[in-house]
Amino acid sequence: MSTHSSHSIDDSEKTVVFANNSTKVIINEQEKRLVQKLDIRILPLLTLLYTLSFLDRWYKKSEQNYRISLVFAGATIAGAFNGLLAFSITNLNGKFGLSVVTVIVASASFFLITDYAETATWLTEDERKLAVDRLRSDSGHAHASHFDKHQIFQAFKDLKIYIFMFLYFCLLVTLYSFSFFIPTIVNGLGFDIVISQLLSTPPFIFGCISSVTIAKLSDHYGIRSPYLISSLLISIIGYTLLIIPSDSIALKYSGICIVGLGIFACIPISLTWLTNNVAGDSKCAVGSAMMIAWGNIGGIVSAQIYKSSDAPTYLTGHAVSLSLLIFAVVLSIIQYFFLNRINKCKLKDPEKFLKGSNGDDVIHLGDSHPSFIYSL
Repeated sequence: MSTHSSHSIDDSEKTVVFANNSTKVIINEQEKRLVQKLDIRILPLLTLLYTLSFLDRWYKKSEQNYRISLVFAGATIAGAFNGLLAFSITNLNGKFGLSVVTVIVASASFFLITDYAETATWLTEDERKLAVDRLRSDSGHAHASHFDKHQIFQAFKDLKIYIFMFLYFCLLVTLYSFSFFIPTIVNGLGFDIVISQLLSTPPFIFGCISSVTIAKLSDHYGIRSPYLISSLLISIIGYTLLIIPSDSIALKYSGICIVGLGIFACIPISLTWLTNNVAGDSKCAVGSAMMIAWGNIGGIVSAQIYKSSDAPTYLTGHAVSLSLLIFAVVLSIIQYFFLNRINKCKLKDPEKFLKGSNGDDVIHLGDSHPSFIYSL
């Protein structure tokens, strides 16, 4: 009798496990279809508008890097053909009114882009619920989809955002100087102007491929800093080849391609690393703006480091870029240990992060809430 009863319990447990697994499979399939629908509706507009801080309203942390890399892949490919495009557009003499395309797209996007999943009329009720639930599950108690002035103040007091700002500054000085002066650098190897323009294209193509590939891997494994540091080290190798004394044109050009392979992949990873570690729409928007605004100052610096007086080797420009990349590696390592230390404190003593906070104040904690674990 007991044996029969034991078999019945086992069968019952197996049925429950099977039912749970079946439910997970159904939910996973539903979530997969939802993400595909989001990609079709959201990504094309984001690619045109460059609105990076918008992604965290729709995608989980493990899905953002790949989407951001697609935005920058378009910009990277455009960089590969910017000379050709500039020449072609100039010779159109305004015939097709291309200058107003951006204005038209921006105006249309105001009506086409939905602010939040809760208000997306192009999703079914079940899809809206799934979209909201998966974001809440991803961010824990830190999930907030409304304007919060407390989050804005938190952004200006957050040390990790300032680390990201200086990290991004180092990256953009290098990226801009490389992108702007690559035909000049190639020309310094002894090629004429036309060939230099043609040979400037492959580094951008390599950069496009590497940025999407590395972003996909980073999302799959859920880590950011190892891939960022690896990309930085690749670029460091490239600049080292450009600096070392050598008459080999093949070696120098290989260095240029290696720089492109690494530096373009750094941008989407660094931006994703920030958005993954800043909770709440208001704080994420302000934090992203701080990082991008400070980084874009690098465009001013980048225009000054490659001077005609340093031709044809441009050692000063290469040395400045190399130094900034090394500093970026140091900042990345510091950020990793800083975030990892906070994660350990949250797991060890979560009550410490809730002290002095009542029920109303908890919603303002954002990524400081112990349930929010920082991405490394």
